[in-house]
Amino acid sequence: MKLKHRSSIKSLQNWTEVNQLTLHRMTRSLTSHAKELPSELIGLQSAVLVCQQAIAQLQSEVSELYESEAMSALRPLSVPLIENEISQLLDLNRRLLSITRHLETVVEDVKPRLDAKVADSNDPMYDYEIEACIDYQLREDDPDYSEDDDNYIATRTEPIKKQWGWQREGRSSSSCLPSALLAEPHCWLFEDLYSVCYGVMSPRLSLRDCLRIGRIFVDVQVWQQYQFDANGASHG
Repeated sequence: MKLKHRSSIKSLQNWTEVNQLTLHRMTRSLTSHAKELPSELIGLQSAVLVCQQAIAQLQSEVSELYESEAMSALRPLSVPLIENEISQLLDLNRRLLSITRHLETVVEDVKPRLDAKVADSNDPMYDYEIEACIDYQLREDDPDYSEDDDNYIATRTEPIKKQWGWQREGRSSSSCLPSALLAEPHCWLFEDLYSVCYGVMSPRLSLRDCLRIGRIFVDVQVWQQYQFDANGASHG
């Protein structure tokens, strides 16, 4: 699926979710006031039902498209990876491990100040979260690269406040990978790219799609959470 098609399908998915909810609310309202409706409005209920069924069908087709793309990334390579491609994938793995370690230093830099605020009974901040949004962009020489698009082939959002699986270095559990690619442990960010699908904007990438990555953008966001008493007093 081309990147421009992914954006369109994501917008379509968002539209169906919002409007399905709106129609559900309308159905409940029409049903609860059915006896009060003028005769000329009685047909609205059946019309809304038809709309709901059409949207449900659209949602089903979008889901099938997601599943189809996810399955395509799992298919064995029709043409084996050559030595240079294996080398490039291992370079990507090392680069992602370097990014992981950089994110560790970012957390170590901001966490003490945030922990101190949480511990301060005079500070209204009661908790916080830290997330890393990682955007993988196509190489500029890729046929699908467009000057008018952000060219993100995949996006991942990782919670990084606490140490967990994203910091792991380990042997991949995938048995369908070329043996030469298993010469080095795979960091979580790399394994996540080729093994997990989170939807149309965060697809599971095939190994050859991983080779299409040119730049990696990382946006670290800190969410400071505050609580205030309605009467004016703050609570830490």
